[in-house]
Amino acid sequence: MHVPGLAHPLISWRKLREKGYTEFGEGDYISINKGTKVVFEAVFDGNLFKIPETLHLAHITYDFWHQALGHLAPSTMDKSLQLYSDANILARPTNYICSSCVESKMTRFPRTSPSKKDMKKLDFVHSDLSGPFPVPSYGNSLYFITLIDDATRVAWVQFTKQKSETTKIVKDFVAEMELQHHKTPAAFRTDNGGEYVTKELKGFFASKGIIHEFSPLYSPESNGVAERLNCMIGESLRAMLESAPTYDKKLWAEAVLTSVYIKNRQPHSALKNLTTYEAFYGTKPSIQHLQPSGRECYIHVPYQKRTDGKKLSPRVERAIFTGYTNVPHHYRVFLPDTQKTIVSADTFFPPLKIEGAIPRINRRIDHVLTPLQNNTPSSSVEYTYNDKGKTSDNMWRQWMDENHKEANNLVDNGHEIVA
Repeated sequence: MHVPGLAHPLISWRKLREKGYTEFGEGDYISINKGTKVVFEAVFDGNLFKIPETLHLAHITYDFWHQALGHLAPSTMDKSLQLYSDANILARPTNYICSSCVESKMTRFPRTSPSKKDMKKLDFVHSDLSGPFPVPSYGNSLYFITLIDDATRVAWVQFTKQKSETTKIVKDFVAEMELQHHKTPAAFRTDNGGEYVTKELKGFFASKGIIHEFSPLYSPESNGVAERLNCMIGESLRAMLESAPTYDKKLWAEAVLTSVYIKNRQPHSALKNLTTYEAFYGTKPSIQHLQPSGRECYIHVPYQKRTDGKKLSPRVERAIFTGYTNVPHHYRVFLPDTQKTIVSADTFFPPLKIEGAIPRINRRIDHVLTPLQNNTPSSSVEYTYNDKGKTSDNMWRQWMDENHKEANNLVDNGHEIVA
C-alpha cells in the first residue's frame, strides 16, 4: 500500500513475527523483543499502538541505564557502551541532561581574574582587605588593605584598626594618585565585603566617574590579583617573623609593609623583562640599600637623648631592622627595650662577612682586625650559636662594650661605616 501523505510509517505485526520478534505486555503498553533484548515499546492511544519518537525512546533507554548504574557520569557511560554482556546501552542522546545529577553534583566553574591586557597604569585597580589578625600590631592595627595597579602590578598597602576606615583609605589613595601621578584611577575591582559597599564610597566613586566592579559572592578567585598578593604577603610575613632574633607576632604590620616594598622591586610574570617598579615609575629600582629582614643593627643616639654623663654614655642603641621608607637608607627599626618602631637615618649594620668568610660555629677570629678600625690591635671574638642557628653573642656589641673610646671616636670623626 502506497500512501504519499502518510505522516508516519506503519509496522506489520505479522512481518515482525515472521522475523523472530515477539510481543510482550498487556493493557496500553507492549514491547517488541528479540530474544531477551527490548527493541522498542508501543503505547495504545485509543485506536492504534504507537511507537514513541526514536529520539524520545533513546532518551528514555539511556536515562534508564544512567540511573541503574548509579547516575554514572555520561562521559564514563560513553566509554562503556560495549562493556556489558547482557545490556546494549545506546549512545548518549543529543543534549542529554540528568536533573538529579545537576542538583547533586554541580561544582563551581573555573574562574580567572578579569585582568585587562591593554590597560595603562591606573586604568584598573584591584583592592582587598585582609584580617583581622590574631594580635594587634604595635600601632594597634588589625587589618591591612592592598591596592594593586592592574597594568603594572605595583602595589600599595595601608593599615587600619577598623574595617570602617576603608572608605577613607580609598579616598586618600585616589587623592595621592591625582596629585603625584596626575591621573584618577578609572575603575576599581573589589569583593562584596561591607567595607566596600557603603553609600559614602559609592557616592565618592560616582563623583569621580570611577567604575566600581564587584566580584561575585563567595568567589574570591574572581578578584584573583588581590587574593594572590595577599597570599604572597602571608607567606612572606611568616618567614620574616621567623627569621627575626625574637619571634614577635606584633611586628606583623612591619613585615607586611616590607613584603610589599620588596615585591614592587621584583619581576612579575605579567610583565616582560620589567620589575613592577620600573613598569609604574619608568626607572629601574635600586636595591643596594636592601637588608635581610630581622637583621640586628645599631642606630645613632642623638646627643639630646643621651642619659646623664653624656661623655660616657653609649653613642648607639641596639635595634632590629624591620623595613624601609620612601627615602633610601632611612630605615624602619624596632627598639626591643622600648617596644617602639622608629625611622633612623643613622643606622649601622655590622657586616655579615669578615674578609669574605662567614664565621663558623665556635670559630675564633684572633687574626682579624675589628670591623670598625684598620690600624689598632686585633680583638678576639668567639662565635656561638643557638638552636636556631643564629648568633647568640653579638661581636659588634661586645667590641663596642669593650672599646668605648674607639667607638665614640669613630662616630665623632664621621667614619664612613657608622656616620
